[in-house]
Amino acid sequence: MLTRGASYLIDMFGTNEMKELFCRKLYSGEWTGTMCLTEAQAGSDVGASRARAVKQPNGRYLIQGEKIFITSGDHDLTDNIIHTVLARTPGAPEGTGGLSLFVVPKVRVNPDGSLGAPNDVACSRIEEKLGIHGSPTCVLVFGGNDACEGFLLGEELHGMKLMFYMMNAARIEVGLQGAAIAAASHQAATEYARTRLQSRNWMKIKEHGAPQVPIIEHPDVPACSSHRARTSRRCAPAHADLVLHRQDTHHGGRGARPLSELCRGPHANLQAWASDWAFRVCEWCLQVYGGYGYTKEYPAEQYLRDAKIASIYEGTNGIQALDLVARKLPAKGGGRSAISWAAPRPRSSG
Repeated sequence: MLTRGASYLIDMFGTNEMKELFCRKLYSGEWTGTMCLTEAQAGSDVGASRARAVKQPNGRYLIQGEKIFITSGDHDLTDNIIHTVLARTPGAPEGTGGLSLFVVPKVRVNPDGSLGAPNDVACSRIEEKLGIHGSPTCVLVFGGNDACEGFLLGEELHGMKLMFYMMNAARIEVGLQGAAIAAASHQAATEYARTRLQSRNWMKIKEHGAPQVPIIEHPDVPACSSHRARTSRRCAPAHADLVLHRQDTHHGGRGARPLSELCRGPHANLQAWASDWAFRVCEWCLQVYGGYGYTKEYPAEQYLRDAKIASIYEGTNGIQALDLVARKLPAKGGGRSAISWAAPRPRSSG
């Protein structure tokens, strides 16, 4: 998800040099990408970021600062990791309006595409988390030795606007992540309920000689199973459709507008609805297993732990609700166009 987002940003707003250096291997999956916003004192309050970027005579920037909660911030699966980093240039105003966006490779890339020297990007810690243990969540230190080089994306002070191109898509995809976990949890619980024999049919509860039946025949299990299925099946296709077509699909009917425009407001709502329900679905699925669901013998407990992150990262659901009410709905008098925010047009590369 973040590799796609990083390559998309470079392709949209980077120079020809940056595209040649980074895009091909990002798109092919030979390298991976990240999104570096959060700092210890600047979580949801991104405008409080302190990371610094100082322009050098060659047009590039020296980056210095620490970023936390960076998904796949460091690993040995690929030879290079391309970070997209928000930082503040000298004299930049306070708040999000003072942030610029930079491309910072873990390893410097030579003009011929070969790898050069390390770029002074260090992982100082990998977080121990409740779930998603296959995803390394890192604390990254940029420029600890004053030798971290970055490339400016777009123009100075436009960093947050550009980053929203990545964040809005990621929020929809996080909703899809939650729906996918819920669907997997539902499938596993349904299979268990069909094969787990326990007690007698409820109509023969007093007939001690009656055979045991699969628990899916008990009244409470099919009801939960049906609800879980409807939730996950409605959620996943809707999000998949938005992700795959958000760029140029048009919403039919009167006043048709690009779906990408329609998504800019509801993307947070889609993430919130899908992620909250995903966790609830996984909770119901765990209940189907009884005591076994609380053990690691079955996957229910892992699905429950893994699903929770979807309502937290890319901006917690509570923060998204505040943003919707305080910023998006009042925009342009609260009309339908209020769900769209004015994103900058891609600039021609140079």
